[in-house]
Amino acid sequence: MRVFAPIGDQQCAVLGAGGDEQTLVLNLGTAAQMCAIEREFAVGAFESRPYFGGRTLCTVTGLSGGKRLNACSDTEEQAVRLAEEYLEAVRRLPARDRMLVTGGAFSYHRALLTRALDRMGIPYTVNEEADTLAGLKKVAEKER
Repeated sequence: MRVFAPIGDQQCAVLGAGGDEQTLVLNLGTAAQMCAIEREFAVGAFESRPYFGGRTLCTVTGLSGGKRLNACSDTEEQAVRLAEEYLEAVRRLPARDRMLVTGGAFSYHRALLTRALDRMGIPYTVNEEADTLAGLKKVAEKER
């Protein structure tokens, strides 16, 4: 009998976006999380969540995502606040030198988020094409 750890939308979003062990992933949905994938169980100033292949998804939750961003003004001051918030999450996670940004909130708040991400000083790419459903598809294909 096979036993599976619980997985949720965050794990599937990270998988679908193409997150890897060298990259931080900022998942911008209704809520937002910043995470790093570790090969083994890890502890720190983050939540340790199960991830595919026996790996750990080191996760900082409670970040500004779509719900909070809808109430934000698109100002430089707000971009600075977001950059500081996201950088605090980066400091809590295992070190990585690049970031992958994914999630539907990016397309709705592109200008504000781009200014915040640019202020962070971490090279990043945005993957708007992949989402949680892409991750679920990968899981389903692997289980066949």
